[in-house]
Amino acid sequence: MNKISEIANMGLKINWCVISVGLFGESYVPPQITKDDVWDYLDSLLSAESVESDKIIKLLCEKENSIKTDEMIRHFAEIENVDMELQRRKWRAYMLKKILDNTEDDFMQGLLNLTEFWVSVGMPIDSPHEYPDNNHVANNYFTEETFIKLKQKNKNWLFKE
Repeated sequence: MNKISEIANMGLKINWCVISVGLFGESYVPPQITKDDVWDYLDSLLSAESVESDKIIKLLCEKENSIKTDEMIRHFAEIENVDMELQRRKWRAYMLKKILDNTEDDFMQGLLNLTEFWVSVGMPIDSPHEYPDNNHVANNYFTEETFIKLKQKNKNWLFKE
């Protein structure tokens, strides 16, 4: 499934800023999608009339001109009146959901994946993740029990996010 559609299926509103952040990256969110993802998503929107139809059609008409389409997507995102941090948080939620959905039964790999994710997004203060430190000696941290607990904490955080 298209990543943009997956975000929409999570109940999150898609706008030009979400598309721009996903395509070009922004702050702690590395690029997540390709132009083909954008085209597929925009094509799916044309089946119903929307306020964005004119922009979508203009953009699709320039599909072969990568520089022009980049400029147009950035421009559409710039003129939107939205909270950019919220748009980055949508991608953060999507990335965490993918990790949680694809976490294997290998608790060690699962802990590493969760830790790597939270470090990659800058270890935000609202993170539910716990890191090994003096309170969690490495031997006590890398256990299946810790993994199950942290996986659930991350799921709860994602639900609230």
